[in-house]
Amino acid sequence: MSEKTVGGLMGTVLKDLKGIDAVVGKTMMLGLRTMTTSVASSAVNAFNIDKDGNLGWSGEAFGEGVKGGAFAALASMTSTLTGGLLDSVGLTGFYGALHMDGQKTNAFLSGLAGQAVTYGLTGETSFNLLNLADLGAIDAQGKGMNGGLLELKIGKNGASLGLGSGGMDVSIGTTMGALKGLSAWGVNARMAFSGQKEAWKYASAMRTLYSGSQVRGKEAELTLFEEILSGTTNVEENMDGDYEAVTTREGGERLITLGSRSKGLLGQLGLGVVLSHEAYRDGYKGTDDEQRKETDTAAISHMHTAMYLEGTYGAGSFSGRM
Repeated sequence: MSEKTVGGLMGTVLKDLKGIDAVVGKTMMLGLRTMTTSVASSAVNAFNIDKDGNLGWSGEAFGEGVKGGAFAALASMTSTLTGGLLDSVGLTGFYGALHMDGQKTNAFLSGLAGQAVTYGLTGETSFNLLNLADLGAIDAQGKGMNGGLLELKIGKNGASLGLGSGGMDVSIGTTMGALKGLSAWGVNARMAFSGQKEAWKYASAMRTLYSGSQVRGKEAELTLFEEILSGTTNVEENMDGDYEAVTTREGGERLITLGSRSKGLLGQLGLGVVLSHEAYRDGYKGTDDEQRKETDTAAISHMHTAMYLEGTYGAGSFSGRM
């Protein structure tokens, strides 16, 4: 089976999977593709011609090639699974730079996981400490160049350092980029230790609210995030209510009630759009003019949120109405 055929099957199998199912599916299919390619190339490379011109085939060479491919598959599967799970569990809902920087952190951590597996299986691993990008190198078209320069190899006989482009990229630029993404995980930590059940029950929507801190004019969404985290605003569900969400006042505090129309949104990106709308509803019954202005502001904001989410996750990636 050719790599192209495997790739086609991968796309067919994965197209309807989402979330963690998609991560696991992608990981398994990546392993299958790597092993298929390894077996095919090992079989070809095992052929040899002796000094008399006779064509032969080495089972030992084939076995070693497949073994190496299996190790490479396990390492790449570990890296893909780790990165995918970190993205799915810890980043879903963030948009813009928060999401992009978080992905850099996750890619760095997943790369380390893959290197750990490689070292465990083979007793060897390598890292690249310096990249052309760190030196500001540009090509003839004026575009930044990217490529490893200084390779650190770690093995059974110790470590060695030399010129080379191999190994996991741990250069200054890559490491600094990964550190920037820690802010997203800092938000997750605040949610985890807040003691508020809404913080994790509606984790994706909470991340969307926090993402408003990056955009001028969306301060109300960050305020709602902080209020939910502190317990001064509560979110509850009433599946008998024929609405997506309604904001009222209870004991002087804001209460957001999710109705039956939000049922399909729970845990999805669309709920972040709903809460971004409610961030501009104060729960007070004002005049008709005040209510209209409040509704207009909320509607414009949630449409902006929907566009930011689609800009990060792709068109049609969230559930719910704009």
